[in-house]
Amino acid sequence: MISDFLTNPQYGVGFSGASINASTLFGSSGDASLQTYCRALGVAFSPALIDQEQASATLTRWLQILNCAAVWSGGQIKFIPYGDASVTGSGYTFNPNLTPIYNLSDNDYVAVKGNDDPVKASRLDPYSLPTIQRIECLSRPNEYGATPVEARDQSQIELYGPRVGSTIQAHEICDPTGVGAIVAQTILQRALYVRAHFAFKLSWEYCLLDPMDVVTISDANLGLANYPVRIVSIEEDDKGLLTVAAEELTVGVSTPVLYPVAVSTSSPINQGVAADPVNAPLIYEPPPALTGGDAELWLGASGGAGGIADPNWGGATVWVSLDNVTYSQVAMIEQPARQGFLTAALASASGWDTADTLSVNLAESGGVLSGTTATAAQQGVTLALVDNELLAYETATLTGANAYNLTNLQRGMFGASGASHASGAAFTRLDGAIVKYSPPAAYIGKSLYLKFQSFNVWGQGVQDLSTCAAYSYTLTGVGSGASIVAQLSSGVPLDLGLVTQTPIIDGDFGQTVGAIAGAIDLGGTP
Repeated sequence: MISDFLTNPQYGVGFSGASINASTLFGSSGDASLQTYCRALGVAFSPALIDQEQASATLTRWLQILNCAAVWSGGQIKFIPYGDASVTGSGYTFNPNLTPIYNLSDNDYVAVKGNDDPVKASRLDPYSLPTIQRIECLSRPNEYGATPVEARDQSQIELYGPRVGSTIQAHEICDPTGVGAIVAQTILQRALYVRAHFAFKLSWEYCLLDPMDVVTISDANLGLANYPVRIVSIEEDDKGLLTVAAEELTVGVSTPVLYPVAVSTSSPINQGVAADPVNAPLIYEPPPALTGGDAELWLGASGGAGGIADPNWGGATVWVSLDNVTYSQVAMIEQPARQGFLTAALASASGWDTADTLSVNLAESGGVLSGTTATAAQQGVTLALVDNELLAYETATLTGANAYNLTNLQRGMFGASGASHASGAAFTRLDGAIVKYSPPAAYIGKSLYLKFQSFNVWGQGVQDLSTCAAYSYTLTGVGSGASIVAQLSSGVPLDLGLVTQTPIIDGDFGQTVGAIAGAIDLGGTP
């Protein structure tokens, strides 16, 4: 990622690949490269650079998170981890180079002010150091929400009190309990345990030294004998003298132990989950008493598989075609129909039936039924369809999961026949979940193909229309007072049953007789 960030010709910073010391950036098991250090320690990134920021600021933040320094030397940039001990993990071993390049003593230092000690030592006040360090990650288990990860050093807290360091933004990290915990602990340990700092001057003879090199220093006045330090920076003045700043080399500080941390988690909802296909849908032409004399097609559906309702099913888009090739959207079902099947046969009856029981199972739709009063049932408040019989019920008694016994039945409503029904017959409660579609008059007498395209409760996970089953239905126009006229005009055989099923009001009478006269050869007799 660092190499791509620096060198990518499209979105990188335009850094020359030849100016990167690849051996310090890329590596294999057993070396001291940054890549091997990250692999062995278990540090990984998932960066998304979506805000404007100086490239140097981005790289500086990455190096702090990775516990690494970038050093410019010999016309190339080197990436050297602060790792100070061998680390093995994920099949890789990091072996840092801690061999001192020079053993410096009083014979090597340059004293510039009389009797001043050539080695200046300073030590950080432990009361000024943080004992609690926090970094802010984007937690993948918490829908990439900003999540603080905290590292604590309990021994230092007990000695010097709890002090929280500045929170470090590490949105490149999306694993707070793994990577986030390691990074936070590493930053805390370096801040707490690398306390001693040294400064000294050297002559130009040591110009090959680079930051991150390890040397030993000896100073009798400070009680130092071959004390290992890591060079932090080197500055050259106009006289050729090198001012060196170094820090103590505390082995083990940059190899943290992974302590468990508690972070916020959530159970993200998959709003794209696919919805189950519909169960066998309701496609029904109601009588004119329910349509106001208009031709209508009542449509209802529910989603499920294997007789079990799909809790993620949110509805279906209804498509109609005349050729089963080109489909047009005509309706939207937004509630599951309460549909199922009879679990026992129902005898024929008419009127108010108190002797028979209608046993139904609505598991395929997850339907729930409730009863009403006898008067309301007789007026069709609980209207339902069994095969082609319209009926209503007064009492709904739960007998199992989504299973009911319906009693006190109003049979054969709105001119329907109170016929007998076999076990397994289709049952649908006719309520607000049923969509009413008014087809064009030209569709009467024609075969229609209907598809019900499922979607989930979030309006997503839409079923591929090509995979939806096509349900064929021939539209009769039975709900229209002019259905006989429509049949005659369409050329289909006349269904004389419509004469008794459809009330002919005064406004339709002349039109109906005229149509019959035009369709039947009366031999010139008016």
